[in-house]
Amino acid sequence: MRLAARRTSMEDARKLIADFVAGSREEKQQKAKSLFAALYSTLNAQRDEVMNGIERFSRKQKVMAENIREQMRKIRELQDAPNADPARSDELASQLVWQTRIFDDRRKSTAYVCDVPVLIEKRLFDLASAIQIDLGVDPPAK
Repeated sequence: MRLAARRTSMEDARKLIADFVAGSREEKQQKAKSLFAALYSTLNAQRDEVMNGIERFSRKQKVMAENIREQMRKIRELQDAPNADPARSDELASQLVWQTRIFDDRRKSTAYVCDVPVLIEKRLFDLASAIQIDLGVDPPAK
């Protein structure tokens, strides 16, 4: 659905809505209802998909954090051992640095990922407001 796509500007969306919601008052009401229902269904499905992705991302981050803690424990044990192998300790430390870097980079991107559902909800609100304006109804306050 072209209206639901975030790449469609709100200006273009308003024009598309005005073109679609045309006719008698009753026809406009019916078209507006069906348009909103379709938009709600489409955008809600997109939001659900993003939320599921965020949930998977979060689970992977938890696993990665547990792996980092385990790696740190192994390094401490290896360093504390009386016959410690410095080469093995350095190897594990190098792996830990990379795991930590990846974890931190992913953690930093979390804020951006979590903004997507909010943007989808805002788009639905803006589209619903545009539909109401086209019908001559005052849009809800933000």
